[in-house]
Amino acid sequence: MKQNRSVAMWSLVLALFLLPLQSAWATTYYVDSRSGSDANDGKSAARAWKSLHAVNARVKGVGDDVLFSAGSVFEDQRLIIRWGGTEQDWVDTGCYRVSATGTVGQCTSPLEWPEINGTFEPACAASRSCLLEHPEAVPERIQTGLVHVDASYVAVRQLKVKDSAGIPIVFKSKQGRARSNFLLEDVFTSHSARRVVLIGSHYQYGVVRRVEGTLFGLCEQYRYPQCQKSGWSGGIVVYGSSRAMILLENNLVYEGFGEGLNCLRSSHVVMRGNRAGNLHSNGYYLDNCSNSVVENNIGWGDLENRWASGGKFAGISVNTEHYNAPTIQDSTNNVIRNNLITGFGQCLHAAQFPGAAQRGLKVGFHAYGNSCVALQRKNLTIHKSIANVDRIIVQNNIFFSPGAIDKSCVRRANGRVTFDTNLWEGGKGFEACRSSEDVIGDPMLVGRMDEFARFDSRNQPTPRHFALRPGSPALHFGRSLTASVFDSAEMMPVARMISNRLCPMSPEALTSDFHCTTRQTPPSLGAIDRSSYAPTAPVRLK
Repeated sequence: MKQNRSVAMWSLVLALFLLPLQSAWATTYYVDSRSGSDANDGKSAARAWKSLHAVNARVKGVGDDVLFSAGSVFEDQRLIIRWGGTEQDWVDTGCYRVSATGTVGQCTSPLEWPEINGTFEPACAASRSCLLEHPEAVPERIQTGLVHVDASYVAVRQLKVKDSAGIPIVFKSKQGRARSNFLLEDVFTSHSARRVVLIGSHYQYGVVRRVEGTLFGLCEQYRYPQCQKSGWSGGIVVYGSSRAMILLENNLVYEGFGEGLNCLRSSHVVMRGNRAGNLHSNGYYLDNCSNSVVENNIGWGDLENRWASGGKFAGISVNTEHYNAPTIQDSTNNVIRNNLITGFGQCLHAAQFPGAAQRGLKVGFHAYGNSCVALQRKNLTIHKSIANVDRIIVQNNIFFSPGAIDKSCVRRANGRVTFDTNLWEGGKGFEACRSSEDVIGDPMLVGRMDEFARFDSRNQPTPRHFALRPGSPALHFGRSLTASVFDSAEMMPVARMISNRLCPMSPEALTSDFHCTTRQTPPSLGAIDRSSYAPTAPVRLK
């Protein structure tokens, strides 16, 4: 027994000694669909592999990188990253190009990005002849990723991911083990049966940045039978991750059958500087999502009704549903600030679904500094099914939808809902949401009402459209926001992963503007500093 313990001890010592050397052994592999060969070793551009099959089968080292040649196209293949990295040596995937002199360098244009294409061809969707849930489908399951990451410390960059018979990009552990530390940036996705990006199975500490996703959720759109068991589709989704610490920033999601950006059964998610529109459902959706921030985003509705939204959905929706999963029990302590919303059925919607109240689930949030203009039906709804309301505060917002066909505001909840110093267009329909400090009248926006009606995926709204003209009644009005609204212990920074990004989640940030400068005076109504803040636009592929 003593000898066995000695052997075990020295085995541990040897493992600890070798651990720092693992990154030194990490290899960079090259893949070129045009001139490569899977008979090569893949360790240089001159000896590149040809297919993703070689990558999936042969890359196994900690921290190994995989680079794809500019212009490569991988048809009916998946990229599966099951090897991982370390904090000092991440797995890095990206694009390389070879100059005329044979020098290997980085790709500099999105037009060079390699493509990974599945089997969900554009021509087959309407005829319902696409392969779904079939051994020959790529991917073979609609909940599986065309690019599938099951590892920690992984960066995925510079890819076009198209025609996925499932989801273009998935971060999910098949075994259900916790994963952490990931980066997804500079990616274009189009034409998928399900979502754009799924982050699930308890992934933590990650950034999704500059992803453009369009034509998604087509499995539901064309009523495939497989969709009935797969759940509702969304665009970029964080699912089932308690204390996720995940940032979704500067992404563009449009023209799809589902929501834009989702936080489902998760907490500590930041949606910042994104654009979402022309969708079947809500632009930004929090469902059993707590301690999260939705800020500085833009959303525009499906005015042409291409995706059969019918003006039923909201730019921002905060809900709880009756889930059996015990991970997240409510939708409280969320901050919704400085967003620009137009063209949806309504701007802000909050509700509980049947069964949620009986289980003690709650809805709570602080919505301030938002500009809600030219909505189709109403400005906001606090739904009648809410029984357990936890500190809903609607403050310093502009609600200006004079052409809406329903009441301006519907409030059917108990006394824990507070309205304070909002701007309304006047008339009737907002009495239930009115406070003594309200401002009434035209906010005098730079953008005209008829201009808002013309927005679509090619003509997107910008902060400039929502800027206030001199003399606007919204200027210099507002109420001070207190830092004690939410528990300071819960509003945590998103750690070092996003330490260089705009404002942290903190009690102090509740009283800060876009650039984390503490305000000395109460904020104006509507999105603060809207004219000076322009989210970095994702790369548009022509």
